[in-house]
Amino acid sequence: MSNVSLTDLGRRSKSAAQHLASSSSAAKDEALAGCADRLIDATEEILEANAKDVARCVSQGASPTVVDRLRLS
Repeated sequence: MSNVSLTDLGRRSKSAAQHLASSSSAAKDEALAGCADRLIDATEEILEANAKDVARCVSQGASPTVVDRLRLS
């Protein structure tokens, strides 16, 4: 994720929630399909970042349970 502050992220999330509450089912379905497409397009990048997170967690001595929860499969 880019350098977005938590405050800004919260504001944007609240605004999006208000917009979604008044959107049609078709618009929500279209938005979800777009999100799914973007996740598929970014799969390699997401998995690479996750592998780095898992390696860092292991090197810092996290329990196997924590590492397992972090790992995407």
